[in-house]
Amino acid sequence: MHIQAATAADLDELAELFGAYLRFYEVAKPQSQVRDFLAARLRNNDSVILLARDAQGAAQGFVQLYAFFSSLALQPAWLLSDLYVSEQVRRQGVGEALMNAARAHAEATGSCGLQLETAKSNLPGQALYERLGYVRDEDHLVLTVIAQDQPGLVERIAQCISEHGGNWLESRMSRMAGQFAGILRVDVPLDAHSGLVTALEELQAHGIRVQIAAGGTEPVTVWQAIRLELVGNDRPGIVRDITRLLSSHGVNLESLNTEVVPAPMSGELLFQAQAVLGVPQSLSLEQLQTHLETLADDLMVELKLQVED
Repeated sequence: MHIQAATAADLDELAELFGAYLRFYEVAKPQSQVRDFLAARLRNNDSVILLARDAQGAAQGFVQLYAFFSSLALQPAWLLSDLYVSEQVRRQGVGEALMNAARAHAEATGSCGLQLETAKSNLPGQALYERLGYVRDEDHLVLTVIAQDQPGLVERIAQCISEHGGNWLESRMSRMAGQFAGILRVDVPLDAHSGLVTALEELQAHGIRVQIAAGGTEPVTVWQAIRLELVGNDRPGIVRDITRLLSSHGVNLESLNTEVVPAPMSGELLFQAQAVLGVPQSLSLEQLQTHLETLADDLMVELKLQVED
C-alpha cells in the first residue's frame, strides 16, 4: 500500500471514492458536483487529501484534513473531516493506515493536535478511532466550582448532577486558604443541559458558585509529555517568567502545582513547583533544557526535566 497527497491527476479516482463516501452517509450528489468540489479544494489548497493505493496502483480510500488554529494552544491544528475506504478492501488495514498517515502529516507540519468528526451512526469508524487513542466527545459539560469550604459541598454538586441524569467523569479539586475550588467534567444528556444549568446556578443560595462551559473534543496529542520540577528562594515573578519562556517556544502547560514552604534549616521561604508540559515534537528536550537552565540561573532556582512515563 502507498499513501500520498492527492493532486489534480488523481481527481477522477478521488471523485469516485468521494461519491461513494457521500452515498454511505445518504447524502448522494451528482458526480460532476463532487468532482468540482474536490477540484476546488485541491486548486485552492483548502485541504490536504491523502489517497491510498494498492501495489497495482488502484485507489482504495482517502482521508481529508482541514487546517485550523487552536486558540488555547496558540498553535495550528488539523481537523480530520472525511475518511473513506472502498467496500472491497475494508478490514484490511487501509483505514488504520490512512489514520496513521494523517497523524504523521500533523506531526510533520508542527501542529498541536489532530481532531476528527464522524456521524454517531458510524460505529465501525468510531471503534477504529477509539482503538487508535482518540477521545470521544459526548454531551459533556465542564464545570468550575468555588465556595467557602464546608462539609457536604461536593455531595450537593454530585446530587444535582445525578438528578439530571449526569455522570461524573473526571475532576481535580482542592482546598486552599479556606476556599474549596475544583474543575470537573460530566456527561449529561443533551435534553437535560438546561435543567442542570438552572439547578447548578441555584446552588449560589448555598454559597457555591459554578461556571459552566461546553466540553470540547480533545485531539490526539502530538506533544511529548515532560515533567518539570523547580525549587528556589521565593520571589515575585517566577511563574510569570517561566510560563513566558514556555509559551514563546510553543510549550503547553498541562498541569501545574505550586507551594511556598519554609526551608528546613534557615526558615526562608522556598518556592516549589511541579508541572507537566506538552512539548512540541519539533522542540527537542535538549533545546528546552538549555533555554530553561539559562532562565533558572537568572532566577536563582534549580530545575529538573524528565520524560513522563
